Amino acid sequence: MATNTVDVVVCKGRTVKHDGNKIPENTKFSLATAAADRLIKSGFVKLYSDVVAQLTAAATAPGAPSVTVETSPAAPAAPTTPAAS
Repeated sequence: MATNTVDVVVCKGRTVKHDGNKIPENTKFSLATAAADRLIKSGFVKLYSDVVAQLTAAATAPGAPSVTVETSPAAPAAPTTPAAS
């Protein structure tokens, strides 16, 4: 029987112990849906999809800072030496 899982992120200031491993804040991992529901209700994790949606909304809000990255042209290739015959 397959267990349904969801991706979650550990909330700030929290640590989750799962399968004997301590998972620190801001870490994404998969968890059984029933366990995720329990930890969401207790404030230990959030659904990854909710975190992404929240960050996307904040990044695209009017007045949000933006970053522009310009790439420089590639450096010319070094000349090659013909092989000696």
